[in-house]
Amino acid sequence: MLPTACLRSFVAASGRLARAVGHSVAAALPPGDSVVCTAIREHLVVSSLLVELDRALPPDLRIGLVLERDDRPDSSSFMAADGFWENKAASMGEAVEDLRKKTAFWTPLYYGGTEYLPCFAAAGSKLQFYAILRASGMVTVPVPISPQYDLTDMAARARAVVATIKFYQLLRAQYAFYPAFVLPAGALVRAEGDGFTRELLFRTDTLAVRKRVSPWRTFASLCGMEVEQLQELYDATAQRQGLVHAVEGGPILEGNMYSVDIVPVGLPSSNTEPFETEDEARQLLHGLLHGLAAIHQAGFVHRDLRWDNFACSPGAPNSRRWFLLDLESCAPADQQPAPDFAPVGWRPGTTLVGGRYTRASDLFQLGMAVLPHCALVVQSPEGRAFLEAISTPPANQTLRAEDLLGHEWLRCEGDACSGPRARSQTSDKKVQPFSRGGMRGRQG
Repeated sequence: MLPTACLRSFVAASGRLARAVGHSVAAALPPGDSVVCTAIREHLVVSSLLVELDRALPPDLRIGLVLERDDRPDSSSFMAADGFWENKAASMGEAVEDLRKKTAFWTPLYYGGTEYLPCFAAAGSKLQFYAILRASGMVTVPVPISPQYDLTDMAARARAVVATIKFYQLLRAQYAFYPAFVLPAGALVRAEGDGFTRELLFRTDTLAVRKRVSPWRTFASLCGMEVEQLQELYDATAQRQGLVHAVEGGPILEGNMYSVDIVPVGLPSSNTEPFETEDEARQLLHGLLHGLAAIHQAGFVHRDLRWDNFACSPGAPNSRRWFLLDLESCAPADQQPAPDFAPVGWRPGTTLVGGRYTRASDLFQLGMAVLPHCALVVQSPEGRAFLEAISTPPANQTLRAEDLLGHEWLRCEGDACSGPRARSQTSDKKVQPFSRGGMRGRQG
């Protein structure tokens, strides 16, 4: 039975949501203060109720709450998809400190323009709700927004359930301020290759995305690139625009594990709305050609130029910057690729020149990757001529990336260029409505 002081917060009811509330208030909790017991308690009282509260709304009003366990060996946290965390530690002080560390760097790529992150921490039988405020790019110490609840005390547990409902209301009210797309802060994303695994860890303790490939020898034999060459490439392009950069130190090899921390530069291209103006297409080609020119001038070629390997900075369409990702697919120019190396999008009989992948091959592949996204909006004669030039088959290509940057359609300022060059008198007319896609995080 609930204490008399708590009864005014509850009324008799039936149905799925009533059962969920009743379960949070009255379900048996495991004894003990282990990490497992803490996780079970907070799930029974808080997490499961948050999910049920969201599911109880009509589909168009839900925030799409999904709870994801963080299974990394060095972690003791749960992460929820909409910006709050559950933490487990030996003490509440440790849990709050863990919470602060795991959201230490605040970037719009993770959190958009939101002013605070609702969150909660749990340790042993204790539970408390917090807000983490944005402050000059760094987060502040978590601020309590509720009392601390002892879940072994029935009255305190009932009050924690009421606080959980209010916490969901806070999430729901703030949902309108969340960005449509973000990188998945704290997430570990894996992709399986042909005998190797690639991982991306979206770090929150520092502003970096950790990229790992293992076993490296399998990957290196397929791609024809050594760690020393990648270090050379990252060093040569460190001050150039239009491509991803390594954090200080560059790539390393530990045993058979390749690792590099890279600076998150933008959202996946798949998260951008379809272009509405010719200027947006111009910005895309301007940024990507800068990155490609940097790679070519360092003596390398990219070889995997497809839409998924481009990233775009957040912001208004007329201020976006575009970047090339995945330098690990690069190789020295004019090499014959391994027989099994043939990325998606290569055109048999066209991409390679005499069996070798050249700088002109890169230009052609870039043209093939962007053409479906630019053809409808590029209407000016100069723009059409540019698309034709970049789509020239490699065997017939006489231009370099630097030459295309100087094309009259881009009007790039060369070494003096410092940003998007989207200022022509041609075609700002919108030609199609935009649509919104699903969130997916990729970087590197």
